[in-house]
Amino acid sequence: MFTYKNLILFLLVSCILAANENLIEYKISCSQKISFKRSSEYYILPSGKQENYMFNEYSFLLNSSIPYSNVYKIKKNMEVSLEDITQEIFPNFQKIYPIVIDDLGYRYIVQDKLFVSFLKGNEQKVVQQLKKYNVSPHSEYKSFEKINVYIFKVQEKNIEDIYLTKKINSIRQSVQEIIWTYPVLSLELNGIHSLPNNKNDSGWHLDKIKAPNSWNNGFTGKNVNISIFSDGIDLVDNTALKNNIYINQSESFLDAGHDDDNNGFIDDVIGWDFVRNENIPFPKKFSHRFFDKNNPTLNDISGTCIAGIIAASPFENRPTGIAYNSKIFSIKVIESGRFTSEVELAKAINYVANFEDIHIQLHGWGLGVELPVTKKVIEKASQKQIIISPVGDSGSSSQVCFPATMAQVIAVAAVDPQGHVRYSNYNKWKNQVDIAAPGEGIATTDVHGPYGYGVYQTPQFIDTNYTNNYRGTNAATAIVTACIALMLEKDPSLSAEDIKTILKCTAKKTLNHSSSKLGPGILNIEAALQKIKK
Repeated sequence: MFTYKNLILFLLVSCILAANENLIEYKISCSQKISFKRSSEYYILPSGKQENYMFNEYSFLLNSSIPYSNVYKIKKNMEVSLEDITQEIFPNFQKIYPIVIDDLGYRYIVQDKLFVSFLKGNEQKVVQQLKKYNVSPHSEYKSFEKINVYIFKVQEKNIEDIYLTKKINSIRQSVQEIIWTYPVLSLELNGIHSLPNNKNDSGWHLDKIKAPNSWNNGFTGKNVNISIFSDGIDLVDNTALKNNIYINQSESFLDAGHDDDNNGFIDDVIGWDFVRNENIPFPKKFSHRFFDKNNPTLNDISGTCIAGIIAASPFENRPTGIAYNSKIFSIKVIESGRFTSEVELAKAINYVANFEDIHIQLHGWGLGVELPVTKKVIEKASQKQIIISPVGDSGSSSQVCFPATMAQVIAVAAVDPQGHVRYSNYNKWKNQVDIAAPGEGIATTDVHGPYGYGVYQTPQFIDTNYTNNYRGTNAATAIVTACIALMLEKDPSLSAEDIKTILKCTAKKTLNHSSSKLGPGILNIEAALQKIKK
């Protein structure tokens, strides 16, 4: 007999099955899986230029160069099969790239490449066995050989089979020498920050963390070099940043077009753009066509704001960087309207780790999953440099962004002038926040001209090369990074663990303190410097 309880049970089971059908999992180990949700969106690479698009019928969204030339995004109508779309609209398509989504809403393009880690000494055997699955070594096959990861190419026109994990599961079951494998993903990286709040709290963060007292004691970040992984830094047009650019002394200004330091990057004098693969790591130049004044988070402005909080030179009545004598190295891994391949992100981290005189890596991005290859290169880089990252701005109470989830990374939350957490991510089951810092209404440099985060305004003047509205966990991360620079100036021998310990034991607790949200408390750089006995 079908009862009311049977109906409830039937509906519950149906929901669970539906949820499982919507889940894609790539098994990395017995305890680790990478999980995504399915999406109805795909990217299609046509064989030639397409002039006629049936946008309305198939809900097309045109988006060129993401991340390849002539890639078009489509949102599949549930009543129309993917095969119907490709045959009717793109009959000569080259590739279909599925899109997946993580728990925080970040999107990923599943590429036609695989990361593969296998037992050492079995390279030839694995290569031969993978050929049975139309999988062969990629041109960048050994890019991550030092961490026992190799890149393979999938020789198929439609890679939706990877998307459904059938091919990966078959490979894992039949090739016993493989430890793990998952698709190379193109990542929807964003400079983590929130919308301006139009409050003029200019300079409050400096007093909150006791920065002026540190300057009076002679600490300004001298001889400390910081790499900023972001959407680029306006190093040329913004006068306040010109004097604090890190210069790669191994690369000659006078020998253009040559890789003088033999690191594989030609003329990388002031950094590198890993999105466009060029030596100009600046933000995308804005026009009315690209800029959305109602949503600044869509635009490439975060890196310039971060750089100013750390290292802006003192100018009369303008915001000053906390470590204004430190040097900044621009590593561009984000650009609005583009995805970034995990291959390029991992290469960027390795690239910076090879600089002996770079002391800090600030990662101004975050994701909702821990990606094994990126995690491995960060672990390796943390043996040489301090790694710091924001916890994220989505307000999640159950998940901190990767890479802030890593033990080797200093995870930073943001507070407002009253010491409240309003939008920082945290994990109510774990204490994953290492330190909190001001992250609202922060005065700093902005991209040159009228298309930045928001103008810097005082009763006396307006300056469009600054803003007093920068907001988010990236702002807080920049503040903590600058303070670490002051600590390293006082004692260059400090390890990442030393710094984390000092920050935690000198942090200031708030009323109704929540360890899951604020970690040990709010940054106090004066107390941290006093703790260093040198």
